Amino acid sequence: MNTEKNDELFRTFMDLTKQMQRYGFATRGQQHGRHHGFGRGRLLQLIADHDNVTQSELAELLDIRPSSLSEMLSKLSDGGLIERHADENDKRITHVVLTEAGRKRLAERKQTTNEYLTGLFDGLTDEETQQLQQLLAKLDGSLKDKLADMDDAPEPEFGSFAGSAGHFGRRSFNGHNGFDPRGQGFNRQHHDNSDMGMMNGFWR
Repeated sequence: MNTEKNDELFRTFMDLTKQMQRYGFATRGQQHGRHHGFGRGRLLQLIADHDNVTQSELAELLDIRPSSLSEMLSKLSDGGLIERHADENDKRITHVVLTEAGRKRLAERKQTTNEYLTGLFDGLTDEETQQLQQLLAKLDGSLKDKLADMDDAPEPEFGSFAGSAGHFGRRSFNGHNGFDPRGQGFNRQHHDNSDMGMMNGFWR
């Protein structure tokens, strides 16, 4: 594939992520009365799926730094959605569990997520959906293989639940913040103030 086609494909990805973000805000954000905190459901779901999970295990699952995870869990704890307790045999280990309020919040958001995903992909046939899944999985695997060979590959930091204006590229590149493949790479300050990244953010 030549450079021009690569550029066109990348710009299509950029536009798609922007439209997904706008669609998510227009549907799910309005239903919950705010346009931030889109990463909370993703984290709540992981806690629900992994009984008595530890903070270190969550950090590994989310591929984020423990310090960032601690901040995120503090917000959920302050909201009464989770509880943290030390391991009986090793006080250095902290377990995380959902509260009843957390389980209720997760159930409410699951229905909203299902409605969002149905609307997001209803423009594709079942065959096209399967083809897209296969192509994206192939691209994802290829990038993971490349990163595995890069010992000094940078690790972007995804932190708090605060909203943000954009998630990919500086404003000088296609009007988006966060990642610019032609220049500065990840804008760490932006991502430190984002909600775990736009793609993860929709799993509310």
